[in-house]
Amino acid sequence: SMPSISIELGEISFGAAISACTSGGKWQTAIQLLSQMPAMAIIPTIVSYSAAVSACSKAAWQQSLSFVRSMRYSKLSPDVVTASAAMESCQHSRWPRAVCLVELMTTARVVQDQVSFRTLLGTLAEENSCWQQAFGVISRM
Repeated sequence: SMPSISIELGEISFGAAISACTSGGKWQTAIQLLSQMPAMAIIPTIVSYSAAVSACSKAAWQQSLSFVRSMRYSKLSPDVVTASAAMESCQHSRWPRAVCLVELMTTARVVQDQVSFRTLLGTLAEENSCWQQAFGVISRM
C-alpha cells in the first residue's frame, strides 16, 4: 500500500501549474486555475498573473490583456515579464493595443527591457504604416 501524501495548495503550486499550462498550450486550464485561486482564499500574485498572461498570449489575446487590467484592479503593478508577454499577445495586426500597453507600463513605472521593446517593434514592423510609431518607440529606448 502506498503512503498517503498531503499537498498544501498555495500560490506557488498554482503559479507552477499555470506556468505548466503555458508550456503545454493549455490556456483554458490556465484561465480556470487563476480564477479558482480566490475561491480557495489564495491571492494571485504578479507571478501567477504573468504566467496566465503568457499562457493566453498566443491563442486568447483578449484574455491576456484582460489579466493585465485585472492586475491593476487588484493593486498589483505589472512587471517587465508581464509586459513582454502582453506585448506578444498584441502581434498580428493588434499594434494599437501594443502601443497602449507601452504607455500603460510607462505610467505604471515599469522599466521596459530589450525583450519588451523588441516584441513591440516586431508587432509594429508587421504593419507597413507603423514606421512613425516604431520610430517613437526607438527614441524612448
